[in-house]
Amino acid sequence: MITTIQASKTLLAQLPRPDFEALVNAQNYQHIQNVVRKMGMFNLLLGALTLGLGLNSLQQTDNVLHIIQAVAGALLMLFSLWSIVRPSGVALVVLGWVVVLGIFSLFNLFVVTLEWRGGRAIVMLVLPLLLSVLQLRWARRVERTYREYASMRPTPPTAATKALRETAQQAVKAVDFQADDDVIDFKLERRDHKAWLLNDYVYLTTNDGGNFYFINDYNNFKIAPLLPYLPDSPYSAVYITLVQQTYRGRISKQSFERYRNWHAARTAPEADPAR
Repeated sequence: MITTIQASKTLLAQLPRPDFEALVNAQNYQHIQNVVRKMGMFNLLLGALTLGLGLNSLQQTDNVLHIIQAVAGALLMLFSLWSIVRPSGVALVVLGWVVVLGIFSLFNLFVVTLEWRGGRAIVMLVLPLLLSVLQLRWARRVERTYREYASMRPTPPTAATKALRETAQQAVKAVDFQADDDVIDFKLERRDHKAWLLNDYVYLTTNDGGNFYFINDYNNFKIAPLLPYLPDSPYSAVYITLVQQTYRGRISKQSFERYRNWHAARTAPEADPAR
């Protein structure tokens, strides 16, 4: 049981590469699970709208297509609830959304076309048409998420990895910026962040501990000033790159100096051919 900040720092700084990769895997797995839950919430709404349209149309015309539409909406809602409560089998769930939403959107477009050709006023078909287009666009977005998952291929973390992740998160959240030269703080997307720069690893979290990230390569964490120099102000504008995404942020001069020294120490052996 790790009870002190210094003990946590020693543990995390000397963490073997396989253990750190396990932390990255756990981070990616949790990220995909959260995405699937959010998709399930939105798809629950789409399913309810599809069910409502089918039931409403059945009150006006007894058509087998509307029965299929209502049943499809109910199935979509059940699938959504399952993905919210049990976001496991991530690949199956995400790929399933692509197929299901694609089929439902094309089916709704088919029903809209038949009803329009049957003489129904186009103004009465605006909502089903918008729903079809929304489902089709959402299916495309879900497909991009599946490609993201396919590139990560995360697996469920072990109990030991979960415990290690909890240790790292609590340590970074509690570490004192003033008392440790390996800590930097900065503002990103209007939230205060803190990063522990330990050897080649970066442990990054919001000050409230809400988000937590592991970066296993110093090249995947870069901070560059917007201007050639940082003015003497509490926080200055910078570009912050996390893996492949670059954001606008703000950082203090002291934190930037700590980051620059850390990054220089990582690149110095490569820059000196004699070493």
